Amino acid sequence: MNELFYPTAEMKKSMYEFYCLTYESKFSLGKKRHLMTATLGYEKWAWRVVGITKQAVFEISNNKYKRPKGLQRDH
Repeated sequence: MNELFYPTAEMKKSMYEFYCLTYESKFSLGKKRHLMTATLGYEKWAWRVVGITKQAVFEISNNKYKRPKGLQRDH
């Protein structure tokens, strides 16, 4: 991977730790969303999620948090 455009393993670990801290915080959902967007949403490799259906979350969780076949981004 080109490190100029993709996060390193160390950066991925830091991002996950930040996500966990944010998720477990007592901040409102809106503030959590803003924190994650400000931190990760503007990277060249980022693909911002603006919404996800309950069914998609269910399918992802049933597939060990890997993208299941057939799940697509809406355009």
